[in-house]
Amino acid sequence: MYAVLGGALPLAGEADSARIALLGHSRAGSSNLIFAGEHDNVSGVVVWNGGATPSAQVSGQPRPIAEDIELHAERFHIPTRLGSLKIPVLAVQGAADAERVLESFRLLQEAAPEQTYVSIPGADHFFGIVHPYQGTTPYLEEAFEATAGFLTQHLLKKEA
Repeated sequence: MYAVLGGALPLAGEADSARIALLGHSRAGSSNLIFAGEHDNVSGVVVWNGGATPSAQVSGQPRPIAEDIELHAERFHIPTRLGSLKIPVLAVQGAADAERVLESFRLLQEAAPEQTYVSIPGADHFFGIVHPYQGTTPYLEEAFEATAGFLTQHLLKKEA
């Protein structure tokens, strides 16, 4: 975001700094909700299969990160963060994801029912994509379509 605002990216002059949206998958989606709550220049957020509140007890979590999560639990409580946002948010969730991720999705819906939620039946955490990438899937295409429609509705039609 700072590279766009500072003109450091190629074609930065073509970017409309009044319409910056963040898109993140999994933990990056949660991180983007935190970031958006702390930065006024964000106009919208899209979260793909994310929204879980980070846990200091996650196995292998580096000690400084675990301590930060423990000391600033309110900052990292994702449903509360989402509920406080005054910008549009889209959460896209694969309905065949892990139960703990599906529970996080339900908590987001409870915390901010006014936001936009899309559940994709049959889609897993990666929308059926494999590594190395071998092409798109109907699930990923549905996530793309939901995202493009959301961004068009909330950002492209927004008066700059």
